[in-house]
Amino acid sequence: MAEMLPKGCGYMGHDFGAPYLDSECFGGQLYDLDDGENGLINEPEEYIPCPACNVVEAVKRLTMHYYHSGEDRPWHLAVARINVVRRSHGLQEYVPGHNR
Repeated sequence: MAEMLPKGCGYMGHDFGAPYLDSECFGGQLYDLDDGENGLINEPEEYIPCPACNVVEAVKRLTMHYYHSGEDRPWHLAVARINVVRRSHGLQEYVPGHNR
């Protein structure tokens, strides 16, 4: 249940593939809102850092995803994707070395 989860930053997004809000940040980690039974939110099977409050870790994770997918310039793709998400939520763009 949400009251037993660590406090989050308030970020909610479309991070698990649904056309509706299907993710929420708790303690800097995204939880799948569709994952629980009977409306409960369960611990996610994989660690997905929040792109709003845990941006450095989110960029690292997405960089590894693009790298293992064989993409050219995986770090640049990760930063660009994280910034799309951040802009869509009215957040300041991530500029490596300038903000976190």
